[in-house]
Amino acid sequence: MTIADSAGPPGTDHGRLFPASARDGSIALAVTADGLPVTLSISPGQLAASPERLAERIVALCAVARAGAGLHARAALIESGAGPEVTAALGLTGREDLVRLEADADRLWEQDGGVR
Repeated sequence: MTIADSAGPPGTDHGRLFPASARDGSIALAVTADGLPVTLSISPGQLAASPERLAERIVALCAVARAGAGLHARAALIESGAGPEVTAALGLTGREDLVRLEADADRLWEQDGGVR
């Protein structure tokens, strides 16, 4: 899975979208900072997957994008002088969380070669 940093300085997440996509680009989406999907692109090949598998992939990508949003918020707070106790109390995503979610999402593609 990949995440991209859509433009905008730290601390300006209101209205900002956080993208994620499958490594092969067959599913791409963007979510709000709360993880709600607002854009979704699915390649025709992914439509051959079962509805359950397709839903799992979309939900996994939403989780990756939301984790990217949390990581961005964490970085903005730290840059503004907040300590680790503040980001911990807010439950913001850490880099380890994002890496784990990306690996989980990748496994959904690896289990069956991407489509089924």
